[in-house]
Amino acid sequence: MDVQDQVDQVPEATMNSLPPEILSKIISNLNLRDRISLRSVDKYINRVEEIAGYRKFGQIFYDLDIGIEITEEMDGEEEPRTMRIDISTTDLGNYFMRGEAAELALRLGVLTDETARMLCNSFKTLHFQQLTVHLEKDSACRFVESFIREHPCIEHLEILLTDFEGEIERVKEMLHTLPPMATYRVLAHGRPVVTDETLLHLLRKSSKNVELRSGTKPADITAVGLNEAFEIVNSSTMERKVDFTIPRDQFRSWLHMIDLSRFSVNKKRKILTDYDSGTTVDFSARCPYSMFCISIKSDLC
Repeated sequence: MDVQDQVDQVPEATMNSLPPEILSKIISNLNLRDRISLRSVDKYINRVEEIAGYRKFGQIFYDLDIGIEITEEMDGEEEPRTMRIDISTTDLGNYFMRGEAAELALRLGVLTDETARMLCNSFKTLHFQQLTVHLEKDSACRFVESFIREHPCIEHLEILLTDFEGEIERVKEMLHTLPPMATYRVLAHGRPVVTDETLLHLLRKSSKNVELRSGTKPADITAVGLNEAFEIVNSSTMERKVDFTIPRDQFRSWLHMIDLSRFSVNKKRKILTDYDSGTTVDFSARCPYSMFCISIKSDLC
């Protein structure tokens, strides 16, 4: 048999002839559009695609009732595409292996030990800077604490208490265990979680911005808390900003605590500006008029 006959007998190389570990590495470099198209090729490639680790995701959203959804902006499409993953049949640990996400969002209701382990294992190697937690039960607080410790990559944390049912004191404890981050955002929606202690702790732990919203009720922040928050932002050498609500009478008490001669006052725009540092305090009444919205910004903002 000559060389040409030997060559002719060599089977044609196809994607199906590649070992799954090599095919998985190739697939992991494809964008979401190509991966979705690849699933329709055949069962073998579809299975490898299911377990191959992605490189980049948009928002990943977990809800116990719906499973996991991924929203990704596609080239050439005006609307982002959303795909849902069946968590009962997908090896999530491999699916998200070494991936990057713009945001990971978790809706946490009644969290069993089994579900907590599943979430930890699924996102163990996922890299993300934005974490959003929709907290519904205080029983999930311990999971949030440990999950954040295991992901030092997080720079922006948002905690939503829209549908929260549980002991608010446990949420306060959780907030006081949070490690340093760039920004914090807590939407309390009338829950008495926003206090002087919460404000000052998060402000000291953040390197950029803190936003604390209490809904239609003023937060339990006093004139003393407002004054300390101002001093922290005012003495910072970096760009800083903090937003929160405060009872109207506490804001007026703060005005009597400070030396107004060190501030320029723009009553029309409702802005106080420190002459020396340029740090501003924006304030505006909000309906109901028993509360003020306060924004303290360093002159670097």
